[in-house]
Amino acid sequence: TGVMHRNFRIQICLASTYSLVSQLARLVMIYYQLWDVPLEPDRLMYTCDLIKVTVLGYYCSLMGSFAVERYVATHYWKWYEKGSTSTLLVLIAAELVMIIPNFVEAVLNLDGIVSIESNFCLLAMVFTLSFMAFLRMYYVNVSLNRDLSMGAQLGSYSVSRTFQVRENVVVMKVSRCMHNFNISSNFQYMFDLMALPSPFALAAFIAFYIKMFGPTKWQFTRDLAYALYDLFIALTIYREFKRIGLIRVFMIIKISVMEQQPHFIKLNSTSFIAAPFLFWTITFTE
Repeated sequence: TGVMHRNFRIQICLASTYSLVSQLARLVMIYYQLWDVPLEPDRLMYTCDLIKVTVLGYYCSLMGSFAVERYVATHYWKWYEKGSTSTLLVLIAAELVMIIPNFVEAVLNLDGIVSIESNFCLLAMVFTLSFMAFLRMYYVNVSLNRDLSMGAQLGSYSVSRTFQVRENVVVMKVSRCMHNFNISSNFQYMFDLMALPSPFALAAFIAFYIKMFGPTKWQFTRDLAYALYDLFIALTIYREFKRIGLIRVFMIIKISVMEQQPHFIKLNSTSFIAAPFLFWTITFTE
């Protein structure tokens, strides 16, 4: 099945697509604010706000979804490692479990049934539980990988199972030790994806809390916190887009160089529009 399971690659594509849609919705909301467009009643504004809140909840629960997917890969490795079409059911179930509850919660929040305070606490709880589940699965797979590298036979030995455990570790943490099978290749990728942007996300979370719940007399501090919230969110998005090569989309300019410098910059032609095609290609070509 390669280094990374098809489900994980599709999940990354879906998460990136949701993020793009959320940012487009946010641009619409910024346009409304700049041009003083009446906000009520407006279905477009409501839809954009609904998308933004739903995607926020989706990302708070994303680590938990990764943990569930890796749980299946760990305990049902013989079926999951083959990468058959039926394994897509795991991905579909994980996505539905994240999207449907977050969508319902977003509707309740925007309709005033659930308060902003309750929504804030709920997202914080979901994020904490997701993070704990992620760390738990990471610990389990690292332990299994260590046992297998020392020659332990867990049940009936299988090369496929060994590779599956290694894949789990690689997705969450990419570190390699070639000689003793300590290849953290699948779990480290996930760990880098989630852990490194965490300081920016945490700072944005704190800024949002100050803006929403700070005393009225802290008007300047609250406005500054809201500006910092946007800044930290932008930095997080920029970092991830740069990591996966999407920033280069805006740099498709071939640079001519002098004869003494035979090198030239290779620019990635990856496009946001290509994400759906990439999704279908991964799904139906394996």
